[in-house]
Amino acid sequence: MRTPEVGCAGSGSADGAAGGSGFLPKFLGFPGSFQIQGGPSGAAPEGGRAAAAAPGLPRQRQPRLRRLPGLGQPAGPLLLALLLSLRPGRARGRRGRRRLRLRHRGRAHLAPARIPKIPEFPGIPGIFPLVPSDGVGIVTRIGFVWLQGSHLDCEAKQWRFVADLLNDVALVLEILAPYWLSFGPALLVMAAAARCVVGVAGGATRAALAVHQARRDNVADVAAKDSSQETLVNGAGLLLSLLLLPLLDGRPWLTWATLVLLLIGHLTFNLAAIGSLTLTSLNRPRLRLAIGWALRGGGAAGERGVACPGVGGAKLEVPRPEQVNPREPLLPGLGSRLRLHLGAPLELLASSEAELRKALECGSPDYIVVIRPSQSWVGVGLRRGAPPEASILGCAHALTLEQLLGPPMDTGTPLGRKLEPLQRKIRNCPPGAVPWGVLAETSRLFRDLGPALLRGLEAAGWDVRRPLLAVDEWRLEWAEPTAGHAPS
Repeated sequence: MRTPEVGCAGSGSADGAAGGSGFLPKFLGFPGSFQIQGGPSGAAPEGGRAAAAAPGLPRQRQPRLRRLPGLGQPAGPLLLALLLSLRPGRARGRRGRRRLRLRHRGRAHLAPARIPKIPEFPGIPGIFPLVPSDGVGIVTRIGFVWLQGSHLDCEAKQWRFVADLLNDVALVLEILAPYWLSFGPALLVMAAAARCVVGVAGGATRAALAVHQARRDNVADVAAKDSSQETLVNGAGLLLSLLLLPLLDGRPWLTWATLVLLLIGHLTFNLAAIGSLTLTSLNRPRLRLAIGWALRGGGAAGERGVACPGVGGAKLEVPRPEQVNPREPLLPGLGSRLRLHLGAPLELLASSEAELRKALECGSPDYIVVIRPSQSWVGVGLRRGAPPEASILGCAHALTLEQLLGPPMDTGTPLGRKLEPLQRKIRNCPPGAVPWGVLAETSRLFRDLGPALLRGLEAAGWDVRRPLLAVDEWRLEWAEPTAGHAPS
């Protein structure tokens, strides 16, 4: 049997078996349609269909397509198969073999090829592997914004580093997918989910940091220059890749070593860039560090902050922004002992009327605080119409209670001597109970300590007018409690 040949004709096929005119791209040299012909005897090809000859040309003298060098098949079918299976983008290899994949994203991509029956097209199954990754990406993007959208402004440095880390993880997963065929789809789905988090977190934190860097209220100017800088870096990366590709071709171990070095350098430079930021806005990690510094009388290395009048004539030491920012954790949630809900609803603060009365008696005029040490939870309920500084005072009160669950207080400082008995009480609190006595004592202490702390933070250079504390939207209304003794 001779190999079937592909012939060209000036008009369309007689019965439509091979498709209409213009099926092949004209840049391949096929001005008309293509048809499958039989063997040397001119018999009909398989399927019982006869091929139509071009007008004015005998069948035996029809022009034939040349064969590719070293291959036994004509060039036409191979080029056609290559075109139909070619996937835009770079082809990934496995053990020296190139994988060419089809990636058609809809009927509009198939319409120019004039395929009469789309379900019979062999490239359609290539669409279905895209459905899990795209679906997981959509769900991940929506879920991430719903869960962490309000924290992207408050913890811009942390989520910026998380975005860079997830970007590298997604890159490694995409590279490993062709090597582990059994886990390839799962790796690609995880990479797509990571890319969605990178897109949301990276874009949001870039805008937040642009606002910080716009010292002259020139946010648009900073954003434009940041985009130009990114374009310049991408161009330099492209030139470097063009230089490295000839050196890395056929050397897998050198390729992986180079990849590891570049990933380590990427994360190292990002850590250095994030550590160099000195933000003056108060978020929860920075306020936690400032409260710990003030209550324990200074930094761990003997650093001194800004001294200001405190409680009972004692000095209160507050750190500067340049002293706190390098100590800020680089991952969200690190460094906290309690789950803090600022702006909590009433049903989370009190489960009965009796608990609500105790919370009002132990609270302040603008907020109430409830802590459950056994559940590692503390909630702050803000009063409707409270002044803007009430959120900072309520958060500072809750973080002070968190400090009582930490290392022992230094009794050599005035604040340490006042808080050391409260620390013993809160540690001996029964499981499931609320230490109302500790809440009442700390509320009385914060009547003087809170305003002094605000004045010290402002004197140290912190922006107390625009806190970024991720306050929830719940607000409470209550009547003033009747005069009585605080619960023990």
